[in-house]
Amino acid sequence: MEMSGTSKRAEAPKISHILSIAYFAIGIILLVVMTQSKHTPFHLGLVGALNIFASYSMTKMKWWSVYAVAIISLVNLVFGSVTLAAAVSLFSPDAIGILILLCMITYIVLSLTLLVYIVYRRGRFP
Repeated sequence: MEMSGTSKRAEAPKISHILSIAYFAIGIILLVVMTQSKHTPFHLGLVGALNIFASYSMTKMKWWSVYAVAIISLVNLVFGSVTLAAAVSLFSPDAIGILILLCMITYIVLSLTLLVYIVYRRGRFP
């Protein structure tokens, strides 16, 4: 019976590390897209920096991490939903358009997953 308790405890950090790495990667991608864009979209840089900060706070697991990640996840949900709505209204049925829609849906699902995870596990943060 101790084995199953140990495996559950070992499983939880894996999920938080995966979400932390995903947020860090998304933050870097948003910063790269901002720098490579013809017209500098500053909101991408802001959201990218917030994602990197959320990744850091998930790794450190401080008392303020719950609030920071919850707020950043809500910002990401709003940003992702608005971008998805704009992409759907300008949708063209080609491979790039479908890829952009799938990426935005994945981004929204990841943000929602992190928000649910952080609210569910808020007792683990000191």
